[in-house]
Amino acid sequence: MKTDKNWQKLCAAEDFSHVDFQNVLNNIFQKPATYHRKQWEFVVIYLNLLANNKIEKDMVGASFGAGREPLIYLIGSQVKEFTATDLYVFNTGWQTAKINEQQTCRDFVMEKAPKNLDVSGILVEEMDMRNLDFADSSLDFCYSSCAFEHIGHEDDFIKHLEEVKRVLKEDGVYVMTTEYLFNHQTFKIKGNYKFDTKYMLKLFEASGLYPDPVFDTSLQDSILNKTKMDLSPIKSMGTAIINSIPSIILEKQGVPYTSCCFVLRKNNIKNISLDELENKNTKDFVVKSLNKNIFKLYSQYQYLNPISGLKKSTKSVMADHLEYLGENFDEYFDEIKIESKNFLHTDFVYFGSFRCKFWIHVECKKDIKCEIKLFEKDSLYVTGRVLVKSITLDGSAGVEDRLMDFQCKDDKVYAVAVSTDQSMNFIDFKNTSIRVKVE
Repeated sequence: MKTDKNWQKLCAAEDFSHVDFQNVLNNIFQKPATYHRKQWEFVVIYLNLLANNKIEKDMVGASFGAGREPLIYLIGSQVKEFTATDLYVFNTGWQTAKINEQQTCRDFVMEKAPKNLDVSGILVEEMDMRNLDFADSSLDFCYSSCAFEHIGHEDDFIKHLEEVKRVLKEDGVYVMTTEYLFNHQTFKIKGNYKFDTKYMLKLFEASGLYPDPVFDTSLQDSILNKTKMDLSPIKSMGTAIINSIPSIILEKQGVPYTSCCFVLRKNNIKNISLDELENKNTKDFVVKSLNKNIFKLYSQYQYLNPISGLKKSTKSVMADHLEYLGENFDEYFDEIKIESKNFLHTDFVYFGSFRCKFWIHVECKKDIKCEIKLFEKDSLYVTGRVLVKSITLDGSAGVEDRLMDFQCKDDKVYAVAVSTDQSMNFIDFKNTSIRVKVE
């Protein structure tokens, strides 16, 4: 099967209805469309390798940060030799690469191999993406699926790309997916970067690898392309409910993002102009859909989870990757510094430029001093919290209802904390609540 469509692009819902996408999804993956960006990544990587004639019996390839993703088996069974690489160790925080101490890397990966599939040509190696254990000019192709952003910082990204250039044959290709930002500059958070395309092109140029000429940033105005709100700060929203909502474009603390795919070659030709990367219609659509969703969700009072800011899962903006993590993952996170053990703390939430009304209902079992605090900070980064408003309760036992009114800024996120001068055991958690609405 050949494809005439350009698959060097950002993730879009309309891709799922394209005949080539459907053919690969139905005939190769044998899965229904989920309208999930991870499924999109796998199919688009396959389509780009197919378009470049790399899925052939005489080809040698590899995957980086592979875990146990389905492409290992689907591609590895169709080529001469294929190596899946990752940091396969028993004490990793990444569940997708966490092997048993008694098993080999290959045994771990082959546990997920489909039955009746020839996997004799598949090798599995523990390998750092910055130091590829392959000979010079030995690979016809390689790929990675949203592993690139987890390597480290800028020098680590360039080192990886330079290694890819070294191991690729002259006509080889590197197909990679990573995080795509619509309206923000790159968030430089170790272990979980989110990229703007201008920054990505600078990384490519620094390494000597260059993408194909056209990068498609168009997006149709459809309900499936509308930004999926981060619902985790809301008290009633469990993981099952959140995961059941199809998601092409996600939002974390007011930052919309999705996946994108690049096809890189060692041709030393700078094909894409930075000016060609801007798509005003796409940017406008994403911003408008986010603001509409904020108003739709918060035009009526919503209860915020008053202790979500204290959970391990909310200590980092990497919460969007929690499904891939095990129990011992603190080393991967920049933790929120707890200033006092005696307080409640919501997640930080993005409210755009709306005016917010926070209703705080506190029930105290004895006379204790309580202070309600509203914090402001920049999106995604854990540090830099600033106290912007506070209310002190009179310290009497019983019920307190307080309204905190605040004009939010469209480049900030906000969280409410309730602190005490004594033990939080003196607060009735069951009947204490924090609500918010926008106007």
